[in-house]
Amino acid sequence: MCMEKRRTLDKNASVEAFHRDLIEQPWEFLRTAVGLAQRDLPFGDFLQSICPALSDRSGCKHTVIWTKDHGKEVGCACTVGASGEVEPVLMYGTDLSAPRGKDLLEWYKELKKAGGATPWASLIGTDALLINPGLVSDETLPWQLEKLRDCGLLILLPFGADAGGGLVVLGSRRPDRPDSFTLSRLELLVESFGIALEIKRTQLALAERIKELTCLYKMALLAEEPGTSIDELLQGVADLLPDACLYPREASARIELDGLRYEHGSQEIVGEPLEAEITVLGASRGTVRLAYGQRKPQLDYGPFLAEEKNLLETVAREIALLVERKQREAENRALEEQLRHADRLATIGELAAGVAHELNEPLANILGFAQLAEKTPRLPRQAREDLGKIVQAALHARGLTQQLLLFARRMPQNRARIDLNSVVAEALSLLEPLFAKGQIELRTPLSPHPVWINADISQIRQVVVNLTVNAVQAMPNGGRLEIRTSTEPEQGTAILLMEDTGVGMSEATLGKIFLPFFTTKEAGRGTGLGLAVVHGIVTSHGGRIEVRSKENVGTCFSVFLPLAKNEAE
Repeated sequence: MCMEKRRTLDKNASVEAFHRDLIEQPWEFLRTAVGLAQRDLPFGDFLQSICPALSDRSGCKHTVIWTKDHGKEVGCACTVGASGEVEPVLMYGTDLSAPRGKDLLEWYKELKKAGGATPWASLIGTDALLINPGLVSDETLPWQLEKLRDCGLLILLPFGADAGGGLVVLGSRRPDRPDSFTLSRLELLVESFGIALEIKRTQLALAERIKELTCLYKMALLAEEPGTSIDELLQGVADLLPDACLYPREASARIELDGLRYEHGSQEIVGEPLEAEITVLGASRGTVRLAYGQRKPQLDYGPFLAEEKNLLETVAREIALLVERKQREAENRALEEQLRHADRLATIGELAAGVAHELNEPLANILGFAQLAEKTPRLPRQAREDLGKIVQAALHARGLTQQLLLFARRMPQNRARIDLNSVVAEALSLLEPLFAKGQIELRTPLSPHPVWINADISQIRQVVVNLTVNAVQAMPNGGRLEIRTSTEPEQGTAILLMEDTGVGMSEATLGKIFLPFFTTKEAGRGTGLGLAVVHGIVTSHGGRIEVRSKENVGTCFSVFLPLAKNEAE
């Protein structure tokens, strides 16, 4: 009686221990799986970490996990060796060299729908399928399970609603069918894995969103930082982009804008890069690119996620907006500088006109009385020479006041229809001695047809003379001066171009050449009014003047004047 009671107690204790194991093992596995899911691991690394744990808890020789990552099939298989070592192998569907064959999940669903009614398959409970791999033909068995043929029994357990999450295949060493308790424990293990997998998916989605928002936030901080140049901004964005990728350590970024490159990380590319176009005001100006230096699993766009593509396109749009803003700021600064320049010119013009008018009367008196004094009979030679110097000085001063009035646009204009070619030829004939003395080679490929403009002939002659004299003075050791005329009938424009091989000008000098009284010549050799007068004459005729120059190379002045009305037509 005691022995029978003892056997009953032992049996009850064994059942209680089994039930305790049934509850505790899945619970411990769930804690392990959730812990792995919360670690900062990519999806594939998570599968490789959890597959051995699932194999260990189930006590099976082989374990295969088959699911999807961003719409792409992904699997992980591990085998327990004779000495207990586990070798997890990650497989992404688009990276596999094996033939595709039948889809594993679809194969499971077809068998389940048929109730497993085949000589080699049977349905246990609601969802579990038992497969005898030795009886399945090569054409029927999915290629994902080919390495499990040496198992005695395959247990297919889905997770997620209607296998929507994926499938776990356990390869048992023995062909014995699991009892209800063992099957319940295996189902709980797979269900725990499914919970951890969903946690991982959520965690990865949240991490990706945080990385995207962090990248955009830091980019906004860079853009708002005062004094940041466009080069510094683009390099800063290139430095931020790799951290927003799924594999930041292996990622590289490159921004190309207007032929300039801003890079971060090694630019060696393995696999398909991800690119977005930078479009500024409707024109393509460059690209933003992300790439990996190592082979990565295929996801939504090559090895990149759809979220990463959206981020890259957002970054490209933000860069375009920043470039537009920087351009507007530069244009506004240039416009403000032009307004200040115009205001200075207007102020100086008013002052110059007033001074010229005030000087004209005393200069006329000085010149008149000096010329009268020269006519005095029996005037001593020295006195006559001194009076001649007074006359020359007065004439020079009168010429200076005329230049001031021209600059201030106070000289009346007598416009007529004139040929620009004739004006140029006439002005150059007066300057022939200057060319010979300065050893200047003159080239004049003028337009073969007359270039008719409505202008004041004396003022246009003054423009040609002033520009020519400036060019000669810029070539103290000789050189070449080329003067060309042409027309652009579509724009209704006549063009006068003067190009020399002189000393050229720096950027700083170019910004000041039209300012009155600014000169680079030594004291006594220039008034600083020559180019200011040219600018005043050209603008008063409705034209414009452009300058290109490079130090030790030369300078090119381009004068654009309106064609005569009938010529433009």
